[in-house]
Formats: sequence, C-alpha cells, structure tokens
Amino acid sequence: MNATYRIKYWLRQMIRITPFYRRTMKNITFEPREAMAVEELKKIVANAIKNCPYYKDYKSEDENFDIKAFPIIHKSNLLEHGEEMISNEISRWKIIIT
Repeated sequence: MNATYRIKYWLRQMIRITPFYRRTMKNITFEPREAMAVEELKKIVANAIKNCPYYKDYKSEDENFDIKAFPIIHKSNLLEHGEEMISNEISRWKIIIT
C-alpha cells in the first residue's frame, strides 16, 4: 500500500468515529429518496399521457396510477405505433429516424 492510500483510509476511519457522523448516519433513511422517485415517475407518466397519442388510453381518473397498466414496449410496438409514441411537444423536423 502506498502512503496516499493509507492516509485516505485513516481519514475515513477517523470521520466515521466522530459523533456528528454517527448521529447523521443513524437518522438517515431512504424513504425520502423513494418518495421523490415516485413523484418523478408520476410526472413522467402524466407528461406521456398528456402529450403522446399512444398513451392517451391509459389515463386514470384518480391520482393513483398503476404503473403495471402501462404496456411493455417491444420492437414490434415501435414499428407499428412509432409516430404515436412521439410527444406532441417535439418538433417532427428535429427527429432523425434511421
């Protein structure tokens, strides 16, 4: 081991034993991150329902949406309904299809 690695390792160990670090790590939870991810997913789904003709049929009446109700997209879906999956907010001139 070189000296730089030993110093970095030692500093990490020293930080971990400080009371501030222990208090912070003891109280940290992942629930806020999960809630933020769900909210972001809701925004994406709402945008797709609003702006993509393909997803108009999946509109839900209540605020709770079921992600399982959305279809799994396969290559055959893209070939058949590709134009419908493009958002109305995107200019058709800016899309390059190869």
